[in-house]
Amino acid sequence: MRTHIAVVAAAASALSCMVTTATAQAPSTQPPARTAPAKPSNAAEIEFWSAVKDTKNADELKAYLETYPNGSFAALAKVRLKALESGGATATAPATTAPAAAQKTMSTETIKEVQVRLHAMNYPITGFDGQFNAEVVDAVRRWQTQNKFQATGQMTDAEMILLRSQKPPVVWGAIAFTAKETYIVSNKPSRMEAETTVMGECNAKGGKDCKSTAAPLSSCAAAAGFREQVGQGTSSGISVARAPNISVAQIQALALCGQQPASRGRCEIVSKVCGDGSHVNTTPTAPKSPQKKEGRDT
Repeated sequence: MRTHIAVVAAAASALSCMVTTATAQAPSTQPPARTAPAKPSNAAEIEFWSAVKDTKNADELKAYLETYPNGSFAALAKVRLKALESGGATATAPATTAPAAAQKTMSTETIKEVQVRLHAMNYPITGFDGQFNAEVVDAVRRWQTQNKFQATGQMTDAEMILLRSQKPPVVWGAIAFTAKETYIVSNKPSRMEAETTVMGECNAKGGKDCKSTAAPLSSCAAAAGFREQVGQGTSSGISVARAPNISVAQIQALALCGQQPASRGRCEIVSKVCGDGSHVNTTPTAPKSPQKKEGRDT
């Protein structure tokens, strides 16, 4: 018997905080009165601006303006951004593909923090060892693309400030699966708890090579599977996809399952869950019993 497993792991959308501060006017002791810059009232904004004010990277100024469009330093940021984009300075930071280069500028603890924070927002992180490996580089690039930075795979000071300000989703669902069975959970407060719970159930019930896919908020995951008897053997498999809604998740899961030659185009939805608890199976399910087919075991 041969089993087949496929999983789609799309990057989760990162959350961002937007804070606006009003512009205050200086006391009008002498006419004509002039408007003075507002005193920043948000420590996070001040820290963010301090990190980007001397940057030569236009993306970092854009990130500040998107986060604080009416911030205390917005006018100055726009002036400097215009100068960068008109050729007054280098507009982008040099890219690198070497994980070791980034690790030299980031401590083990900082790298571990990046791993934990990106994992909490559903980026493809599987470990928290403080090593800036290829998995971390890929996740950082996805986060940078999502947040409109240049995808260098390295974290600048300004990017770290933004990452720390982003709050992960607080409602999660997950599917754990093998080639034969699925297990689901929903309405958990974090990705870690959702995956730990459902993987624990999968492993406790004797699952081999358990894998999991998490879905935050109203996004959904669906599992499609098959079980076919071929000759004297049985071939089975389950494919999982995650999408913004249950309909798309099911379509993608069925398409993935159908790409497996052994499925013979006989895939069916066997499990589904959304982070907020909608569209949830009441019990774990598996593909239907195999049907007798002519041929050799695949």
